[in-house]
Amino acid sequence: ASKTGLHYNLFRYYDPDSGRFTQQDPPGLAGGLNLYQYAPNAQGWVDPLGWMSCSSDAKVLRENMEIAGKNVPGYKNSAHHIVMSNSADPRMMSLRNKMDELGIDINSANNGVYLPTSTKVKNNADTSAIAHSKVHTNTYKENVYNRLKDVNNKNDFERALNDIASELSKGIFGY
Repeated sequence: ASKTGLHYNLFRYYDPDSGRFTQQDPPGLAGGLNLYQYAPNAQGWVDPLGWMSCSSDAKVLRENMEIAGKNVPGYKNSAHHIVMSNSADPRMMSLRNKMDELGIDINSANNGVYLPTSTKVKNNADTSAIAHSKVHTNTYKENVYNRLKDVNNKNDFERALNDIASELSKGIFGY
């Protein structure tokens, strides 16, 4: 698989450039509606067989971003949670608790940014935005946590989320 760039994952091959499997999910539709999907958050989800269905959080986030008037890019994109909605990372859990205390929903438009789904999409669209398939790293989580951990006011927290979204779109946020 190293010559092709594909990664073998028990039952099928995964293409990291497209962020998708090259074969359908073995259990078919029982594994979710998207037969070629991978877990939306590879660091935070535990799915050894690759059969769990996708969270609805990204769909809700996208709807909220559209309602709020955030411009949807013309390329294939993912609605990315700046503070990750399903991550078991203690830093993300702490920030989700802080958001709850401040009255900010995890699927609030302020906690979202549109990112190209993969490096291939990013390159083809000639955008500087960070590819969604590459952003869920330990460094990313640390940087988000450090930027938000001491912000204790709703307006300031939302402003900081918007700043991070802007930096992700410009490709200058550390990940």
